[in-house]
Amino acid sequence: MSVVDIIGAKHKNENFLVACTDSLRPELAKALTAANLKFGSAVFMTSVIGDIKHLTLADYSVMVFYSPCDIKSLLENYPDFKQEGTIIATYGDKTAQAAKDAGLNVEIMAPTPQAPSIAQALSLYCSQL
Repeated sequence: MSVVDIIGAKHKNENFLVACTDSLRPELAKALTAANLKFGSAVFMTSVIGDIKHLTLADYSVMVFYSPCDIKSLLENYPDFKQEGTIIATYGDKTAQAAKDAGLNVEIMAPTPQAPSIAQALSLYCSQL
């Protein structure tokens, strides 16, 4: 069920403010426009690269990334990062693609039909060890 289906005819004449991070997803804007819904968008949160150089990455067996910005942060903070034995987990197709584009091997991905959350994906992975 899409957000347009949820809004339905009952709310068709209302104005909607879509809160988003960084920018409104083009597919959402297209769906709202195609349904002739009146909407505006506002960026409520912006992703920024944090300084994490104080971390010793070799101390971690698994790294979980939730957005392409997380991958960018890793590479900006550790430009010589080598994955070696580190297990990479990602949430979302765009994050997985950003990791792959960066040359990382993604071993754990969510959401999937078997693991809709990253917690379930990690649990499933660990149960297979």
